[in-house]
Amino acid sequence: MSEIFNAIVQLLNEVCHSTGLSYFEINILLYTFFIPATWWAIVWWRLRKWPWLWLFHLGAPLIYYYEKENLAHFSERFYDSNTQALLWLGNGDEVGYIQVSIFVGIVLPAMIYLSLWLIPNRVLTLLYAGLMVGNLSWYAWTWFRSDTF
Repeated sequence: MSEIFNAIVQLLNEVCHSTGLSYFEINILLYTFFIPATWWAIVWWRLRKWPWLWLFHLGAPLIYYYEKENLAHFSERFYDSNTQALLWLGNGDEVGYIQVSIFVGIVLPAMIYLSLWLIPNRVLTLLYAGLMVGNLSWYAWTWFRSDTF
């Protein structure tokens, strides 16, 4: 499992090198903006409704990207709070951290994508809304609990 984790870290570091973005900025763009945008892409593809939501999913990362220098302190704390939460969930050791990171960063998104493709259209919007609320709840929990991890 650590080989997968290390390969992902190496890939993200290469993206950092080629884009000039920091590791935590790449993580924020990927997990906070890009992955939820892909959830919306699946919902939109299946339902062809509410195209205005694209403004949010594309606008938020653009604003973040252009304001990243002003948000540098926030971004570092945001990344650190999420890392601390994953470490806490992994019982405070490196192996546990890697296992939780693989689950949260790869397995869970794969299960979400599968669910978004397979569930009936009538509950698709509800699942998407629940995913967005769950995602925001995770970030709020990690932010406000970061001092207690």
